[in-house]
Amino acid sequence: MKSTVVCSMFLAVRALASMQGRAEDEVRLDLVRVYFVTGSKGVAVAIPENWKETSKTRFVEPGTPIRLRDEADRSVEIPSEAVARAFKMKSVLWAYDYRKDRMVAQ
Repeated sequence: MKSTVVCSMFLAVRALASMQGRAEDEVRLDLVRVYFVTGSKGVAVAIPENWKETSKTRFVEPGTPIRLRDEADRSVEIPSEAVARAFKMKSVLWAYDYRKDRMVAQ
């Protein structure tokens, strides 16, 4: 339990430090949630301030996406594979990058 809290705090601090490098005109992210993939310690997911979580739990099973709602109440899904990849790379996952209209534009 104590190591989970320390890991969560470390990921949150790392996420906040990396957010400072984002441009001022980009989406403001002020929620950092820690999700756990089966077999991992946790992944920090940066969520825009006006988005809502629709997932019932923060434990992500393989093949089950993290489900969110954006400011226009559109469904946003982050694949569990992306969460596992972020864990392996020890990086913050940006939920905004998984919005359907943003993915088409890229």
